[in-house]
Amino acid sequence: MTMSDHYFITGATSKVGAEFISQLLRTSSARLSLLIRKLPEARAPVRRLELALQTTSRPVALNDYAHRVTVIRGDISKRNLGIRDDDFLRLQTQGVSELFHLAALTDRLGVTKDNLFEANYEGTHRLLRFAGKIGVRTFNHLGWLYSSPFSLSEAAGSNDYLDFMDRAQDFSNLNE
Repeated sequence: MTMSDHYFITGATSKVGAEFISQLLRTSSARLSLLIRKLPEARAPVRRLELALQTTSRPVALNDYAHRVTVIRGDISKRNLGIRDDDFLRLQTQGVSELFHLAALTDRLGVTKDNLFEANYEGTHRLLRFAGKIGVRTFNHLGWLYSSPFSLSEAAGSNDYLDFMDRAQDFSNLNE
């Protein structure tokens, strides 16, 4: 990472995303532009990010890094990610060195294959097109299809690892 590193990141309020953001803030000087959805039933995007960063293994206070972090409201399910024109222009002119795509629809309850396809496959394609428009040269994508349906706390609460793996065998992936 260099002084001019500028990363565009999706999925910042997820567990994995918050850990990644926390690590970047503590160990680099990179500027971060974070695409965060505005959900009607949830807190404001900046507040959700603040809370997510407090739940990481090494919590950080967003205020301590405010000069390096820009929250952009948007949604990978929308054309041009649903971001405002001024945000789009700023990303183009400032330059983004790398994009980290950590966002995904992973909730398996009440979600159809069509929902998953639209959010994860089509959303990733929209993000790839967007990356080209703003001149991103490196696109990093975290795959999630075969991650365990069980939480780490469930795994830790198992009598043993084999018990946990036995339960995981019954998991049916909606993407198949």
